[in-house]
Formats: sequence, C-alpha cells, structure tokens
Amino acid sequence: MTKEKNLRWYFGTEGGQIIGPNDPIHENFKGNPYYSIVREAIQNSMDAVLDDSMPVEVDFEFLKVKKEEYPNLFDIESHIDSCLSFFPDNEDAELLFGEMKDFLNKTISGNQVTSLKCLKISDYNTKGMNYEKNNIQSPFFAFLKATGVSTNKPTGAGGSFGFGKGAYFALSPLKTVLVSTVSENKQHFFEGATRLTTHLDQKGDRCTAFGYYSNGNDEPISIASEIPDLFIRNKRGTDFIIFGLHDEDLKKVSMIKSVLNNFWLTIQRNRLKVRVFNTEINKDNLSLKIEEYFDTEVDSASVNDPENWNPKSYFKAVEYSEVSDNFLVFKKKLKTIGHVEFFVYKDEDLSNKIAYFRKGTYMNVYKRTNNKLNGYSGVFICNDDIGDKILKKMENPAHNEWDKKNYLKQGSPHPQAISAIKEINDFVNNCLDKLAERTKGGSTTVLGLEEWLNIPEDIIGNEDNEGESYNTEFGVKSNKKSEEETGSITTVITGIDEKNKLSTKKKDAKEDFEGQLDPDGDELVSTGVDDEGDTVDPEDPHPNPGNDFSLGSKGNKKSQKLINVEFRAVVQKRGNEYDHVLIIKSNRNVNKAQLDIKVGTDEDSENKSDNARIIYSNMGTIRDNSIENLNLTAGMNKLKIRFDDKLKHSIGVKAYEIR
Repeated sequence: MTKEKNLRWYFGTEGGQIIGPNDPIHENFKGNPYYSIVREAIQNSMDAVLDDSMPVEVDFEFLKVKKEEYPNLFDIESHIDSCLSFFPDNEDAELLFGEMKDFLNKTISGNQVTSLKCLKISDYNTKGMNYEKNNIQSPFFAFLKATGVSTNKPTGAGGSFGFGKGAYFALSPLKTVLVSTVSENKQHFFEGATRLTTHLDQKGDRCTAFGYYSNGNDEPISIASEIPDLFIRNKRGTDFIIFGLHDEDLKKVSMIKSVLNNFWLTIQRNRLKVRVFNTEINKDNLSLKIEEYFDTEVDSASVNDPENWNPKSYFKAVEYSEVSDNFLVFKKKLKTIGHVEFFVYKDEDLSNKIAYFRKGTYMNVYKRTNNKLNGYSGVFICNDDIGDKILKKMENPAHNEWDKKNYLKQGSPHPQAISAIKEINDFVNNCLDKLAERTKGGSTTVLGLEEWLNIPEDIIGNEDNEGESYNTEFGVKSNKKSEEETGSITTVITGIDEKNKLSTKKKDAKEDFEGQLDPDGDELVSTGVDDEGDTVDPEDPHPNPGNDFSLGSKGNKKSQKLINVEFRAVVQKRGNEYDHVLIIKSNRNVNKAQLDIKVGTDEDSENKSDNARIIYSNMGTIRDNSIENLNLTAGMNKLKIRFDDKLKHSIGVKAYEIR
C-alpha cells in the first residue's frame, strides 16, 4: 500500500547546456565517504545551534524504505535508464549508471530490490533549515537547489551549505538525498533531490540533470499533513536521508573515528553529543571512547591523511593542561583575531604536529607540522567571536585550511586575512621558541640543515595527495623565510627515520665539528665532490681526483661520477608495512642519476638483518638495491621506496651521475 501522498520525481526542461556524467561536486569526497559525511554533517549542525547553553545532538541511524510503499521514489530507475540511453557508448555514463542499475537489481534471486537501507542523519538543538523561494541565502534552497553556493552566514542559520553537500550525494549509490526539516519558526519543509545527467522524458523532451521528489510545484512541501509519515520531522532541526547504502561499505568504526578526530574539542567543551548506530559519544565518556578506538597516542599519519589521524595526544594536551610541566598552555589576545590559546603536550615520542580550531564549531580544521620543538603535540584555538568570523572566511570549500587566498578584497587577499595568518604563525612560533630554549641544554649548530628539519609532512604527503602542500617554501634553497618555518635550527641529527628525528643532547654531537652530520654522526661526505669539482670516493683512501668510475663491458663503457646530494628519509606506515620517503636535494639538474641505497634495520625491530631488498620505487628502475635512470632536478626531489621485509629501516644514500 502506497504511503507517498502523491509525491513523485520532477525534472525541469533543459534549455541550456547539456550536463554529462562527471559531477565535480564529488571530487572532495573520493576517499572514504563515511568519514566525510560525519565531518560535513556535524559541521553544518554546529553552524545552526539553537541554544548555546545546551549541546547540539547529532544521530546517525538506519532507515528502511520499502518499494511497495514508495513506488514513485523508486521510479528514479526510469530516469537512470533514460540518462544511460542519452549517452550511448559513453564509458563514464556506462560506469556511473551501470552501477546504479546493479545496485537496484542486485539480489540473490536476481530480482529488483524490494526495499533500500538508508542513512538518516538527524540533529537536535538546531534551528532547522528555513526556505525562501529563489533566495540562495536560505539554507534549504542552498542545499537542494543551488550548486557551489554557501549561505555564508556569520552566525549559523541552518547550516552553511556549499560544496560540502557533495558528501551527502557522494554516499548515496543513487546520488539521491531527502531532506525534512522544522525551521526555527516551526515551519515544515520536505523535498528530495537527485543529481543525474541531462536526459529525455517520456515525451521525448530534454530534461535537466537535477530532479526533485515533491508534489510538483517546484517547491518543497510545506504542509505537514502532505509529508509522508516516514519522513516527517516532529521537532526543530533537520533530517538528512541518504537514499540507499552499500551495506558492505558501511564503516561504523570509520564514522566514530571521524567524530573523535574532528570533534573531540567540541564534545569536550560540552557543545556536542553524537550517536553512531546506538554508540553515544559525549563529554562524560569522551576519554574512554578515545582510549577504546586509539591504542596509542602517537599521531603517525600524514597531515594530509585525516582518515588515519589520532586525536589522543591533542585531547590530552587540553584535558591535562597545566597539571605538570609536560602540559602547558599559552594565552594571548592578538590584534586581529582576538583571544587565542596554544596547548602543548611534550613527550619525546610525539610527532611535532599542531591541530588548529576556531570557536564556531571547534572542529579540527587542519594539522600542520612544526619542527621548532621536538617531541610534542600542539592545539591552537581561536576563542574569539570576531576571530572566528575572519577565520571562517579564510576556509576553503572543504573546510580544511585557513588561507588568505580564500578571503579576498578587490581580487587580493583581505588585510584581515594577511594579518590573521601572520599573527597565528608568530604566536605559535614564539611559544615553541620559548619551550625550545627551556629544553635546549647543550647543543651544536648544524649548518645548512634548517631546510631539512623544517620539511613538514604535508610536503612529504602520500600518493593520494601528491603535490599538495601547505608549506610556502619548497625547492631551491633561498634566504627567504616561510610563514610556517622560520629561524635557524641548533640541533643534531641522530637518525633518519621519523621515530628518531632529532636530539639536542650534547653527547650526541660530534665535538669541534662545523658542518653536516650523517645518521651516525659522521660528516656528510659519502656522496660528494671536492672543492675543485673532482670525484671523491670516501671508501677509497687514495682517490684519483678527476677520474670517473667505469661501468659496463669493454667497448661499451659507461662512467659514473659521485655527485653532491643531500637527503632526508621519513618512514610512513602503510597498514602493517612501511614506506620510506627520501627527500633528495641536488644543487643542479642531473638527467641520468643512480642512487645506491644502504639499508640498516630500525633499532627497535627484533630482526636486525640489513639484507632488505627494494621491491618498489615510484621513480626510476630498481636493480639490486640501486635506483637507476633517475632524473633529478635542482632543489628537492621526492622518492618513495618499499622493502620486501616490510620493516622500518635507517637508510644511507650514495649518488652518481651516469655518463
């Protein structure tokens, strides 16, 4: 028996440009859509707080929709068929709509599905979403009927829906979302939306890609009695119903980790409660939940890999502030963005990252590596209403950065944005400088290493984020200082894996030495040339300057010449294995280079073998433990390698130019 109350799909007439199967709104959510939907949904709810004295509540739960009760809703399949026919022999269309067809027809018996499991996201203590026809600043209109539009309300008025709404559509196998809300003035609004492609209706007329599930007057239903009982909302707030789910893809653990990673501060300050399929996370059990889902406090993931972040050390930095000398807090009122705090938790195993937050949502916007101090986790918080507004304008559509290019005035960065970035960096760096002075003790200046020690993890990145970087200085050595990393470094390298990055203990320094040290404390001469440019082989006690080393058989000789490069090695965990990223610095272009890799197993490993074999390199070709046919450019070069024993290693490098 149908319960649809005369609702069905409506697509307007397409009079303009044809829209194909590539929808750019999903690009920000190509990774784990379950992780992304948590971040996006809660952020929008926090932008619409009704009563600041009470926490916002957000529930994630299942909802089953039966085909016999909502046949017109399931009739979206006829439009999918038409979209597929409109783009014959188009691989993108066949992939997109073929998967939709499989989803609607994949059962054990091969028959069409009789019901669909949906994800229902409900928020409470929020203002709901008001609707005004053709007003792109009204949240309901912005979410369902506009693309690339954010409400940009300075104080939440039902969510700030821009590109982030792609997270909702990306999660649905049918690119379909239903929204039911009760607004601040207690008005009901309900409508569904889908994002397909241009196609033909039953009359042969060309239809738009965007369809709406409603009663046909091109507006949401605003009379409560006309909304189907399954979708009606009884309290102020909003329900988002993501139509269809791949059961095998449901990631409860991933969703809970997204809550803890992105909103632990919001929950800690009692501004948020979250329920993920009957698992509640609130202020009282937050610490226990973090302990349950994160077995270590070391945040080893790249700053560009939020799905693998670990919130424990940052939570502890704030939770245990000032209980001991290892938990410190700095407070200041900055000229542009007002009152700020910087919490620091010091421990030698921590990875020198800072998490950044602002007052509006207290969501972790982004993280950044800062090596001015070794062995800490930091938390920067802007607690000021004025500062919150400025920083919100500086966020990108994915809400994962503060950048002056996002807040413009007459085509140039707004003066407030320029000042805000400088103030934040100066404040954080000054705090770290003070802490470094306290713990510096005996140290030695290692000349020329400031570029290497201040290469943050967002430069190193990962394969999915190749080329992305928050750092402003990358490449050929320059005297210009970046906003993120400034000043000289006075320390000693004692190891080249990420675990043993730096030491400031005097006993680790080589006495009376001015210059660069290798991981064993020796001079960096293993890959160099002398002052005259002639070849120097450190393993040959009597080198013959100017002579190259010969390779190959008689009559087909090649020569290799030692060249001067510097490097830093960083270990990245990949599941139960390790990748090793080498940042190679060359002072000139080398069209055909060879790197000989010397391997030593990490000292913490039980297996002390140094016979590891390279099985993968993202550049060049592998021969034994050499990487050949490399093209090195002047400045920084990134090389990722992997060993067959899956262990973490210390690495030495000797570089040659092949002629």
